[in-house]
Amino acid sequence: GIILKFKYKFSIPKIKCNGEISTGFLISKDKVITTVHSIQEHLNDNANIIEVIFQTQDGNKITRIGTPILFEESNIGKLDTIIALKLDESIDNVACLECIKSTFEMVESASIYGYPAVRENDGTLIEVKILGYLADEDFDIKVEDPIRDYSGCSGGPLIYKNYVVGVAL
Repeated sequence: GIILKFKYKFSIPKIKCNGEISTGFLISKDKVITTVHSIQEHLNDNANIIEVIFQTQDGNKITRIGTPILFEESNIGKLDTIIALKLDESIDNVACLECIKSTFEMVESASIYGYPAVRENDGTLIEVKILGYLADEDFDIKVEDPIRDYSGCSGGPLIYKNYVVGVAL
């Protein structure tokens, strides 16, 4: 099926923080992007570690510990929605995802990879249509899949023509 052919699956780890499941994606050998609310439990109390769990091609899992990259000593602002995590050890032989700014003039097909509750172990590719824009440059997206609960997909990349053009919130 399409999931097996999806080449970025190994670049999109599950993020686990104090029992909360979400998604991230690799942008360099030791950095992953996710959402701020995915790691809120760590920001509240850094005793709650951030596990970054990658799947390997042979079906195993590799876990790294993520630390948020904060640019100043102040707290994260209310408007901040995504954050980079530095991994305690780099991930080798895995493609990093490239992010680009893209403008959509018409409805386009794209996909989000994430770890919703029903497919929390292996993740899943979710087909979406980008319909246009909402306020603040947020995309207006229509989901094509019948999954009922998308929690767990936060932080997953919105992929269009092999590039990340957005992040699922």
